[in-house]
Amino acid sequence: TETIPLEFVPIALLLVAGAVGVLWAKDAISAIIFTGLTGFGTAATFLVMRAPDLALTQLLIEAVTVILLLLALRFLPPLRARPRSPAFRLFDVVLSIAVSFGVFAFLIASNTPLFERISDYYLQNSYEEGGGRNVVNVILVDFRGYDTLGEIVVLAIVAIA
Repeated sequence: TETIPLEFVPIALLLVAGAVGVLWAKDAISAIIFTGLTGFGTAATFLVMRAPDLALTQLLIEAVTVILLLLALRFLPPLRARPRSPAFRLFDVVLSIAVSFGVFAFLIASNTPLFERISDYYLQNSYEEGGGRNVVNVILVDFRGYDTLGEIVVLAIVAIA
């Protein structure tokens, strides 16, 4: 059995605190900040799992999203509590459970492969066809070069804008 590394414990506490904080938030500003905590916790998870590129992307997108939501919230009228009958509350609970089961079923279905995995092809042919021993580099440069070029163009356009 695998054990959970100790680095994940404070990150898990941060994620749980953010998720519980959203549920207990009294206003929209604190809900946005707690939601941001979960995003920053996800970035920390990527960092601990040695994926600094994903961590940086998550960190930047999360920071921009939280800032934009807080700025947008500044110009919205204040929220008013609307009383809901017990029937509507029951409907909300049933709907949320149904959506949860639907998302869970989708995740299980998408985890089952429909076709043979392509990763074996890349592992077997990266040296012969790509001429490199680093499979990730060969995939990015040789097998999916146009896709990588497209991502670079998108990043360049965003940087110019």
